[in-house]
Amino acid sequence: MKQMKKDKNIKVSINNSKKRIRSAINKEVIGDESPKHDAILKKTTREDKKAQNSLTDGLYIVNKHNKKIEDIREKRIGKTKLEVQQEIVEEQIERRNKKMFFRRFILFFVLLIIVILVYLFFEYGPIFGISMASSNTNNKRIDIVSTDSDIYKMYNDELLIYSNQQIVTYDKYGNNTWSYKLDQAFTPNIYSCGKYMIVSNNINGTVYLFEEKKEILNKKIEGTIQHVYMDELGNFAVEYSTSIYKKVIGVYNKSGKNLFNTYLENNAIIDIKILEKGNKLLIAKANSSSFKIGCSLSIIDGSSTAKEQETQISKFDNNLIYNLTIHGQDIIILLDNKLVKLNLTTKEVTEIKSFTTAQLMYVSTYKDYYISVDKKLDNENIYSITTSDYANHIISQIDENESPKIMMNSGLITYFIYQNNIKVMNKWGIEIKNQPLDGTPKEVIVFNKEKSLALVYTNKIYIMNI
Repeated sequence: MKQMKKDKNIKVSINNSKKRIRSAINKEVIGDESPKHDAILKKTTREDKKAQNSLTDGLYIVNKHNKKIEDIREKRIGKTKLEVQQEIVEEQIERRNKKMFFRRFILFFVLLIIVILVYLFFEYGPIFGISMASSNTNNKRIDIVSTDSDIYKMYNDELLIYSNQQIVTYDKYGNNTWSYKLDQAFTPNIYSCGKYMIVSNNINGTVYLFEEKKEILNKKIEGTIQHVYMDELGNFAVEYSTSIYKKVIGVYNKSGKNLFNTYLENNAIIDIKILEKGNKLLIAKANSSSFKIGCSLSIIDGSSTAKEQETQISKFDNNLIYNLTIHGQDIIILLDNKLVKLNLTTKEVTEIKSFTTAQLMYVSTYKDYYISVDKKLDNENIYSITTSDYANHIISQIDENESPKIMMNSGLITYFIYQNNIKVMNKWGIEIKNQPLDGTPKEVIVFNKEKSLALVYTNKIYIMNI
């Protein structure tokens, strides 16, 4: 009995051993079903796919190459060996030409970028105080004998001088670039705007219009001319009087065509701006009565069929208008004690800055910003020079111990002329130039795209370039 039980235990043990051996063999041959085995299997699958993709790409490249060779062979069927060689040479030349064209294009592009950078450096570098020239090497002198009847202007980006029946222009180096002799002996009035200039003979009512130094129009006005107003397109408005009408405004284009006339009351005209290519006028007039003095702004629509052309858009009592600047749909107006903005669409007036005459020294307006020179409230010996936009955000602000005698603003540059020196600053308050002067000039003209300044003295004109 014991022997049978012992044999049975040995048999069970042998069976268990066989099971363990078979399990080990299955794991080795078939694989373990554990997560580790799954990861190995997935990795093997990815590598197989990658190898298959690489094989597919390789086959595609080989097939493409074979197709190209086959196409070349088809093209060469029926051709002689010499023709085939000639074709190969032509293909090589074509490939070489394509490479040369690409290289030349890259070289041209690089040279273009260099030229643009050099242009920007010389054109706009001085505005930011960047210049290769020393402070005085670009300064020139023109010797003159100045009289009270002489006229000094900026025309066509050059300095214009009228003296003794002759109009002469000078470049930034002081070279004479153009001269024009008046055909009659009269004292002219000269008006300029960009490349256009008008010389008017107020006695006989003749207007001479010039474009880029060429006379393009000789127009006779039937009346006595008081003033001429221009725009950058060559349109002009002539204020004149006749034996019937005391104040007529005639608007003309650069060809001399009369666009329209308007007849006004005998109030003094402060300024006229030509709008919409000569179809409209913005007129600032002084209004006076026995009770109060003021001014008004009106729009005159020359294209209107209505009998009444003039429409008053604003009125300022106990104030005079000193300057008008067009800023998009807004008109910037400098009054006695404040700077305001008038919207042409809504007719709404918004105050930009208020001041007292004891505090304010200068205000200069330009397209999208203005500059003011004020005495400090806490120290009257300190002057604050502030550049702000028309939303009254300060762009730059500096303090000076002396108030400038003259302030000339043109574009991005402002010239501050003191008793014994001149200081040049840009819109952002960066000092560009500072040099001594021989005294305060009697007249100052900015030209050469605002990078040159003509200081007019009795016996000389000193041209300063930045």
